[in-house]
This record gives sequence, structure tokens and C-alpha cells, in this order.
Amino acid sequence: MEQLEQMDQIKIQGLMFEAGVGAYDWEQHILQRVEIDLCIYTDTRKAGNSDALNDAIDYFAIGELIRGVLKDHHFQLIEAMADAIARQLLSVERIEKLQITVAKPGALRNARTVSVCLERSPANYL
Repeated sequence: MEQLEQMDQIKIQGLMFEAGVGAYDWEQHILQRVEIDLCIYTDTRKAGNSDALNDAIDYFAIGELIRGVLKDHHFQLIEAMADAIARQLLSVERIEKLQITVAKPGALRNARTVSVCLERSPANYL
């Protein structure tokens, strides 16, 4: 049996944004806090050897890409938000697969948060 090569992971946790999200009428014209966690699967060997940003995934650029997806767009569901972010992130060179969790704190009165976690690769968007 062929052994699969394990990919490296870059984790970004606790990204916080104010975003338009919610299906109820009262949510349509307000911004609400969402928290995003990412696990990016990639090969970090080139960046590890060179110690050069050009050979790595730029974390700041990832945050700005997410901000761009959320800007001026209202999502009814966190599922749709997570999928839109995943689609954009997978266009970034070197990202081979990712897991994304989008949480909406306060979505339920008796829960700390409600979240959705997706795992996507470029093949999901062919």
C-alpha cells in the first residue's frame, strides 16, 4: 500500500471580523462579530530553508483576503460565508487544502457560540 505524504499545517486562530451575517430581518442591516480559525495545508519546506516571505504563505495577506470577502457582502448563513472564504483562499498559491471554522458568538442565547467547520481542496470547486 502506498503511503501518503503528510502535509504541513499553518494554523491561524481567532481572527475576528465584523460582518454582515444572519437570516432574520433584524440582522439584515447590522454587523455582527464572527471568529475564524484556519488550518492551511501546505508544504513549508521551501520557506523553512530560505527564511524568505516570498517562499511562504503571507498571513497578513490571508487576513486581508478574508476581509475582502466579507466587505460589502451580507451572508444569510455562516455556511455560505465559510464556503466563500474557502473558495478565495484556495486561489492562493501553495494552499493545497484547508479547514475553516466560522463561529458566530451569541447566535443562540444559551450557547457561547455556533460554528461551522469545512474542509475544502481545489477539487471541491472544479
